[in-house]
Amino acid sequence: MARVLIAAGLVGFLAALLTTVIAGVPVPQIHDELSYLLAADTYAHGRLTNPPHPLWPWFETFHVLQQPTYMSKYPPAQGLFLALGQLFGLPIAGVWLSAALACAAVTWMLLPWMSERWALGGGVLLALHPAMLGWSHSYWGAALSILGGALVVGGARRMGQAEACSPRGSSHVLSVGQASACLGLGVVLLANTRPWEGFILTATLFVVGAALRLIRWRALIPAAVVIALGGAFILYDNQRVTHDPLLMPYALYERQYNFTPPLVWQKTHPVMLRQKTMEYVTAAFDYDFYKQRRSAAGFLLSIPNTLAVYANGAFQFIPDPMLVRVMSPSATIALTIVAFVLALPLFAPLFFVLAAIRRDRTLKAVAIVLAVTAAVALLPVVFPLPHYAGPLVPLFVLLWLAGLREIARRRAVAAVAALWILGVTLFFVENRPWRYRWGEVEHRLAVERGFAARPGRHVVVVRYLSSHNPHFEWVHNGADIDAQHVVWAHDMTDNAPLLRYYADRSAWLLTVGDRAPVLEPFGRSPAPALRPPATPAPAAGV
Repeated sequence: MARVLIAAGLVGFLAALLTTVIAGVPVPQIHDELSYLLAADTYAHGRLTNPPHPLWPWFETFHVLQQPTYMSKYPPAQGLFLALGQLFGLPIAGVWLSAALACAAVTWMLLPWMSERWALGGGVLLALHPAMLGWSHSYWGAALSILGGALVVGGARRMGQAEACSPRGSSHVLSVGQASACLGLGVVLLANTRPWEGFILTATLFVVGAALRLIRWRALIPAAVVIALGGAFILYDNQRVTHDPLLMPYALYERQYNFTPPLVWQKTHPVMLRQKTMEYVTAAFDYDFYKQRRSAAGFLLSIPNTLAVYANGAFQFIPDPMLVRVMSPSATIALTIVAFVLALPLFAPLFFVLAAIRRDRTLKAVAIVLAVTAAVALLPVVFPLPHYAGPLVPLFVLLWLAGLREIARRRAVAAVAALWILGVTLFFVENRPWRYRWGEVEHRLAVERGFAARPGRHVVVVRYLSSHNPHFEWVHNGADIDAQHVVWAHDMTDNAPLLRYYADRSAWLLTVGDRAPVLEPFGRSPAPALRPPATPAPAAGV
């Protein structure tokens, strides 16, 4: 078994590494990625959080707390892995490691259901999946939640057996205590990556397992110990970041900055936003999705679109929406048709899942858990994204592979596998020429290179024009703001306090719109700021 797990992990690591070699070291572009990198920088400095900056209003940015401490809002796991990579000089290396562990864990999860050859095939297919390659080339991927989901499902399956072994024999024996500890570790990982989806998955798994008598409750003691230790860490981390052990950083950020809640059944609440870009995203862009899904009729009408997001993540039959933004309509239509035709055969194993369930009743429990968790955890999300389904990926891989095994008995698996490889090729063809999602990324890199060549230290005040894309943020800083060569700050109504605080730095004004930014020395009496028109916020408590 060890050789199979090592092989799957090695393929996962090399696939993620090769993606970076081909496409280059990813440049953080999405708000979430920058927040995770702040967490990584904080952990790399040996801290769980950072003291608030005295001029924190100038540094407010997406998904980052400024008060009572300065830290990412996200659970710690992804940031910890990125910090491990940062210690070796490259944060993305932590993503390579997480991809390797996820592929090995999914292989381990599959072993009680399948032979070593089939389990290894599942881990390899996951490593080469276009979505997994995309997650491995970003700082906000799903590998760690996949790892957590695989440990929970694999541990629960082994605990439900009198002897935890695969159908092939005793080489896969794992004690019930060890399986229980793995389950507990999976729960802790889910709590520190995707707590909402992880909670629904775990709760559903235990309810269904108890109903089908697949859970040995006395075997949960090791899991309870691991979960208790993980819970103690979460409480301590909450205390350090929010000064309240029962208040998660994510929840505090929602309370302080997000007018639009993440789930449709939650209510909006008033917030005071000083930055117009943040106001637009939460009170206009996100609110449009929330408003459409808020009513019962709107929610039902949104379900096909939500399912399409996750189906596209699974089968990649529609080009990346970010890619579509930079393609002509005719090219988008042509690429969509090609991708859809190539992906159609990959649906085939799903039609054979019922045949697989008839052979193994535990697969029925897997199908129920997948369906219930998806309905409860994923459908109510205001703005669904494929990586939200990370904890459910192991369940989907298991069912898809079980269907593929039924096809293999009919000797059609080679055609499906060949088309999967074509899908991987299509991923690189689609994504390599379009390195950046937003055009402003190149401008930001050019400005950063310019400052790297300038002597001394600098503070850059960023002024946004109405044509600026609010989904790309220029103002983001590391864990130790005052130690940076360049400090990035927002243009406020009165910038005098900022200029006095950084009197020992060269001050610059950067005006940003839809064209190349304009960089000029910042006078001590700057002209009035050019602001995008304010977006009237909808009434609170909708």
